[in-house]
Amino acid sequence: MAETENPLIPMAAITGAPSREFLYERLKNWRSCGVTQFMIYARSGLKLEYMSDSWLDRCEWICEDAQALGFTSIWIYDERNWPSGTCNGEVLRQNSDYAIRALCVFTPRPGQYDFEFRRGARMADLFNPAAVDTFIRLTHGRYEKRLGRFFGNLIKGFFTDEPDIAYFYELYDGEYVKVLPYYEGVEEEYRKLTGGDLRDDIRRGLAVGTDFWQGPYNRLLAKRFKSSFSERISRWCAERGVVLTGHLMHESSTNLALNRNGHTLEVLSGFSMPGIDDIRTFLCNDQMEYLTYSTGMYAIEKHGNRGGLAELFALGPCDMPLEWMVSHFFFCAAFGIDHYVLAVSQTEMRGNAEKSEYFNVVSEAQPYFEAVCELGDCAREAATWARKERDCDVAVRYPYEPQPLTDLLRHLADAQLNWRLLLPEETTDAPWILACEEGGLREERSGKFFHDFGMLDQQLLRESPRKTEVCEEDGARAHGIFLRTFRDCSALVINLSGRDRNLCLKTQGKSIPFHLYPAGVFTWKSGMKAENDLGPVFELPQNGWEIILTSPNLLRAEFDDDTFDFALSEELQLRLLLRDYGNPVEILLDGEKIEVLNSCCSLVQGFRELYKESVDIRLSQGQHRLTLCRKTVDYPYLPAAFLAGDFAAESGGILSRYRNDGIGLYGYVGKIVLRQELEIPAGTAAIHAKTLGLAAELALNGKSLGRRICDPFCWKIPGTAGKIQVKLTLFTSCGRLFGEKIFLTPDASECLKEFRPMNNKPLLFYRK
Repeated sequence: MAETENPLIPMAAITGAPSREFLYERLKNWRSCGVTQFMIYARSGLKLEYMSDSWLDRCEWICEDAQALGFTSIWIYDERNWPSGTCNGEVLRQNSDYAIRALCVFTPRPGQYDFEFRRGARMADLFNPAAVDTFIRLTHGRYEKRLGRFFGNLIKGFFTDEPDIAYFYELYDGEYVKVLPYYEGVEEEYRKLTGGDLRDDIRRGLAVGTDFWQGPYNRLLAKRFKSSFSERISRWCAERGVVLTGHLMHESSTNLALNRNGHTLEVLSGFSMPGIDDIRTFLCNDQMEYLTYSTGMYAIEKHGNRGGLAELFALGPCDMPLEWMVSHFFFCAAFGIDHYVLAVSQTEMRGNAEKSEYFNVVSEAQPYFEAVCELGDCAREAATWARKERDCDVAVRYPYEPQPLTDLLRHLADAQLNWRLLLPEETTDAPWILACEEGGLREERSGKFFHDFGMLDQQLLRESPRKTEVCEEDGARAHGIFLRTFRDCSALVINLSGRDRNLCLKTQGKSIPFHLYPAGVFTWKSGMKAENDLGPVFELPQNGWEIILTSPNLLRAEFDDDTFDFALSEELQLRLLLRDYGNPVEILLDGEKIEVLNSCCSLVQGFRELYKESVDIRLSQGQHRLTLCRKTVDYPYLPAAFLAGDFAAESGGILSRYRNDGIGLYGYVGKIVLRQELEIPAGTAAIHAKTLGLAAELALNGKSLGRRICDPFCWKIPGTAGKIQVKLTLFTSCGRLFGEKIFLTPDASECLKEFRPMNNKPLLFYRK
């Protein structure tokens, strides 16, 4: 990656039928935040025919205007939605023989097994070179015809998303004992490889409850998938000066990864820029996708450790603190990844009607959008660690049959050991080589077998002295952190415990004390000085603030049986915002039809285009009711209706006039400006604010000291003392648009519950 590039890549879902002016405005605003890369992504909510001239017009506008605005890189997503490989189904429509094939095992009678072939209905056969060539012709070739002049300069590559050799969900209905990916000739190749007959081996395995045939079969599938898809498209791209990047399906467990890819290490190594997908955004050792990241690192190092890509954050939550994102950038860098895709940066939120179970967006829809400048600065710092030469304490075999590698890697991480993955036949100079075997672990160099990781750690791994180690203050090895060490004696420590930590890095005969914030990162390079105390820090007082809102307050209408009741503690003037997309909303207010015709100004960009807004409505003190005129889907992340105005509201739906006191911001989305004259003591070195995770900007006597997005939210102020006009600006997320109720109903999906915005938590620490 060029030094002038920002590692952030907005995964810009182009929805509706946007004008050139609209797209230019989005590009200009991204560029104003220091972003230099952009991904063109056709997703749910797109009103244009995919790959039509109208769609390609938009892509050409984006490239022309991005070039004029000084963008360095454009990436092209190679499908409408996902998985990649069908050109929105056109490959299958051109030739039905290009549909994915499955070898299905069924039981005609108890104890007997037979076989039949079935074709999937929604996925192309990515084993078939002719089908893949058709995909290339219909997708990449069309882009080349329209945008070829940008290839190799502005356009850096194509992003492929979850191509899948087993995408035949309609066959997983219990009718079959097994459903296997299949290509013509694989049975003969299996016979040459093993000397056995595939169908007979499957029958014997089913009879005794083993899948002994699976390892050699997956080996063949991976080899074919790599040659027919990833290497084939990479070669096409290389001939035109661009790369193939993206990621595979289900990288996080060996069982799913092998089923969907044959072998992820093999196939991903065929990408000219390997990538991974981490959309869940956990910061906890027991939930980190170590196998996913390790797979990416393997392929990246096969390509000379020249960097890679990660799709991040798509599941959310939509009120994710920016410091969580920063921690993930450093975690990516620890595995060699230096391109960070912000998923999903929709230009407007039409797709929330179709993709209704999850939502996160890094775009202008977030009031913190201008702090993307600082997010990019942190991403740049993280990316500098990606191409460093990593230590390797342990090599871990990744076989062609499922093994509990995820659990093993989590144990290694908790033991502060660095590892690399290996294919079964590969060699390594790592001190230890581990393989899952017979329900336990085999260390190959010693030949010793261990029943579990605890025995392995106690009897073998702890025997070796550590070059670098992170300890608690009492000297015990720290847990709940991730440690990556490098050949140049530098180290990277990431907090996975969710709490403040006082720790000590022991390296090169030194003990370096340091503090980790709950989502914090600590970096160490040889020759650095230990952390210095800032000196006297002035804590902003909790009370005494004038608290100004820069946007109207909002309250989602949380309907129950098509009605929403709310109460006013005093007479108020409100506006009604109704969704004007999907199935448009009509509504009664206290039994009377309300005309809602004005363009929406009260919502953030991305939502406002999909809503209409009423004129001001004066309502009396007391109870009021909104009633839907017709049955309307109230999507979790695209609500049917909002109330907007200068009011305070709590979750119970009781509204009162906002009194500049920071109370009643339950649904507030925007900036919060706090002002107060304060006496700053002489000798104060810094000012600290409690932001509850919100991005913040501090100004003294009208002069900005900059924004902060991570703990500690401190600003250095050497030489500043006396009476000072202090202005603290906090930037919320868009999460409070969505309330709570819809995520907690009995029929809410697990995804909705797990990744819901935390609107039950306080938004603001400070008060009047």
